[in-house]
Amino acid sequence: MDQRDPGLKGRLARNIILWMLVAFFLSLSYCLHIDICFFHRITGWNCPGCGATHMLLALLRGELRRAFWYNPVLLILLPALCVVIGDIYIRFLKTGFVVPRPWERGPLIMVGVLLIAFGVVRNLSVYPLY
Repeated sequence: MDQRDPGLKGRLARNIILWMLVAFFLSLSYCLHIDICFFHRITGWNCPGCGATHMLLALLRGELRRAFWYNPVLLILLPALCVVIGDIYIRFLKTGFVVPRPWERGPLIMVGVLLIAFGVVRNLSVYPLY
């Protein structure tokens, strides 16, 4: 069995198809008002990413205040996340490897800690929800 590397074109084609499927299912769940968050379905709590789809759609419409209302922490972290994840993603397309560089690990860990802390705070009764 031949295990050849599909190369840049193969990885790019697979990723385009994957992102198109993700966009399709997210838009379908938004239009049909289906809750796709497994964490929310199982626990009834809001995860740190709850509201991210609504936030991105509000950003696409230019409604910054509404986007901030849906998920403030993710909105603030979005530029940094785009830079770090974009760099990792481009490196994956070129090389086929996803190992973060040492300078990327710190920010990714910090983002993870902030999102977990936000997930805890947003489920307290003092956090204003919808």
